[in-house]
Amino acid sequence: METVSLNSTFSEAITKNAKFFLSVNLLNISNVISYSNGSCLALLENVTHKWTDPNSTVDNIQVQRSSPIISDALRDIILTVNLAVLCQFVSLAGVVVSILNICVFVKQGLGDALNVTLAGLAFADLCMVIFASWMCLCCNPLFASLDLPFSPIQFVYLTASLPRLTCSRVSSWILAFASVERCLCIIKPLAFKSIITPRRSLAFIVVTYVLMTASVLPLYYTTRLVWSHDPVRNKSIVSLAFTSDRFAVDNYVFGIGVFLSVVSFLGVSICTSLLVWSLKKKRKWRETTVVGIATGNHLPLVSYRNKRVGKMISIVSILFLVCYTPNTASQLLTALDQDFAKNGDQINASQVFWSFGILLECINATVSIVIYFKISSRFRSTLLAMFKRKPRPASIVTAF
Repeated sequence: METVSLNSTFSEAITKNAKFFLSVNLLNISNVISYSNGSCLALLENVTHKWTDPNSTVDNIQVQRSSPIISDALRDIILTVNLAVLCQFVSLAGVVVSILNICVFVKQGLGDALNVTLAGLAFADLCMVIFASWMCLCCNPLFASLDLPFSPIQFVYLTASLPRLTCSRVSSWILAFASVERCLCIIKPLAFKSIITPRRSLAFIVVTYVLMTASVLPLYYTTRLVWSHDPVRNKSIVSLAFTSDRFAVDNYVFGIGVFLSVVSFLGVSICTSLLVWSLKKKRKWRETTVVGIATGNHLPLVSYRNKRVGKMISIVSILFLVCYTPNTASQLLTALDQDFAKNGDQINASQVFWSFGILLECINATVSIVIYFKISSRFRSTLLAMFKRKPRPASIVTAF
């Protein structure tokens, strides 16, 4: 299969403007347009392109620009602030938070289906913020200007952008599953444990990881890392190479990705709505049960636990919906409006939108521990015990 290397005489023009090179394809390396005849490569942004001759050079390309919503200068500032500064800090904090979450859920025991699900969610968040941190580092202008054996903006696509996207999708599907779990627990409390078991929860998580990973694997076939000669630095560096059928394959992969993201987003929305409705419906019944049953009976305790767990999952889901709305909307907009697609006229706005979406996704993974700590007394006790701090006595002792 013929491949096209991202090295040419146009490399000198790229390196002369570091900010331009940083912003181009910051979030989607497919903004790099390449055409191979042995020496020809054009790197364009915010243009509609037309090749006049297979042997043409950059000067022979007819370029038509339209007025972008966001200027190049404003885009560069927003991307640098969002990714190189804010997202870098939040993602590093998210690494610590996700590790703590995993430790707590594992210490509580994986014999509980909910702990298995939340541990799987925390692991997906951990992987996501790790890849996001590496991506933000590669997008940092200071790091990109170093004399590295690879091109950071190209290298990050396969080593960070795609893995981060995969983990983000895994998180959304696991959270949708957690919402379904809580709905069943509230609606069918007696049959819940026979329907949702730790083994089934683990199986769902493993299948989710496999399917979401498989959804991006074709991109590793069409886009590859190769050693190529950089004429500017007069040395070999690792850069991207594309197969000749790249665009056809990428279109299918993008369509599948949009479908997976939208379905999981809608799934979380529907299940969260059902969960909130079920909690309100059962509230009066629980209050009546607590009043009418003797103190020694454990049924009120179970009801209180279900209420707390349901409330916790509801808040986590609502936070997810808020933080994942920008990227989900961006994918739909890209699919429906070609101006916001690859190399569209409004690619600046698309990149800015993505930068806010990535920042919010990292925030979602980072603040989850606050929700767990505030609502779950069991999580709070376990976390404090890990640091050898004795928790303050609670007025109501709960199982969660």
